[in-house]
Amino acid sequence: MSGPSIILALVMCLGLTLAGIPNASSQSVLSPAAQQLHEDHLSKLSASDAGQIKLGRDLEQRFIARVGGRYLNPALQTAVADFAQQLFLQSGRRAFPWRVTVVNNDLPSAWALPGGHVVIYKGLLRYVDTPDELALVITHEMAHAEQNHLMDIVRRPTFVARLTPSQVTTMLASFQENPIAGILAPRALGAVDNALFEIVRQGYGAELERAADDAATEIMRRSGHSPVRGATIFQTLSALAPVGATGTTSLYAGRAETEDRIEALEQTIGADDGAQPPNPGYDVIKSIFPTRRHLGFARASETASP
Repeated sequence: MSGPSIILALVMCLGLTLAGIPNASSQSVLSPAAQQLHEDHLSKLSASDAGQIKLGRDLEQRFIARVGGRYLNPALQTAVADFAQQLFLQSGRRAFPWRVTVVNNDLPSAWALPGGHVVIYKGLLRYVDTPDELALVITHEMAHAEQNHLMDIVRRPTFVARLTPSQVTTMLASFQENPIAGILAPRALGAVDNALFEIVRQGYGAELERAADDAATEIMRRSGHSPVRGATIFQTLSALAPVGATGTTSLYAGRAETEDRIEALEQTIGADDGAQPPNPGYDVIKSIFPTRRHLGFARASETASP
């Protein structure tokens, strides 16, 4: 892959404008049908543990398939699961069946689905340099699931503003046909799964990303990891991004925003005690994906290796 092609790949992943990310301050004029969908249905959606788990399970296979599918390396999947387990045990959402999947995608990204499913791109594992960095990635995504951030976005009028008139009509019909199932009804979910995927992939906006950072530091403290050392992953992601690109993923949102997040983490965290907990699986992860010291993306021929 040539230099321009590599930059294009990164911009496709990280270069979507921040205006495309839903946030509380966005103002949109909704059609009467969209207003009805928001006021009568989406704004009133519940976020029970059972509902979150079902939503995540209904979405996981189609979303994972869109980013390359499950990475077919059992040793790596087991190692990442072993590492993540020590963090999952610190979750306040004990009813969630927490799990992690590594996907066959070379971009440095990660996201989470409702109900406790963390998805990590193999490309990110190439740039994670310490157990604390990997712990911060996982706990940040855990926080999105714990705090029901996807449902938070769906309840906002900015979510309805993303939908086409056809999607709005389909959603209204589905809610009328099956008001108990709500967004979990196959017809409703099929109408909005693309919009949900873009939110999960692009991130949730500065407000909710900062909330996830704060929650991640608390989980890391309980697990014995250092958020100070973990925050350096944001510096790596910033160095990877092409100059001038504004990014919108759960882990990266442009250089200025990344610098602000690092500063906020350092202020919130305080002193680093230097402790290091056991990190099962980490050595196996790094034996498969040694940390890259040069900041560049894998070529297309590397997609299925090692």
